[in-house]
Amino acid sequence: MDLPRLAKDSFYVTVGFGLLAFNRAQVARQDLQKALDAQLGDARTNVERLSGTVDERLKVLEERLEALSEQLESAYDTLEERVEKVLDEVEGRMPESARELLHSARSAAKEASGTLRELVNREGRAA
Repeated sequence: MDLPRLAKDSFYVTVGFGLLAFNRAQVARQDLQKALDAQLGDARTNVERLSGTVDERLKVLEERLEALSEQLESAYDTLEERVEKVLDEVEGRMPESARELLHSARSAAKEASGTLRELVNREGRAA
């Protein structure tokens, strides 16, 4: 038996198996990288699609809230006009001293209402 030759052949076989194993590991790594890239691309696409859907729904919600706000403001104005008409009638039937008190109270209420409306509108615009 030629022991040096056997050792040399064994060494070459071991190196060959090592290279094959390394090559297979590289191929597996590349396949895994491709799979992860594909999944990441799919995830990005899904996130972008969902983001677009959320943006669209937020826009619709904002439009509906603006319309509702306009309707509420219109209803408030109508109610305010009706109350003013009733108070005008009541004020006209009251004695002079009570009429002055009611007139002062109405003026203060209008001023407070205007201030409150300004605050609400300012906060609404800031949001």
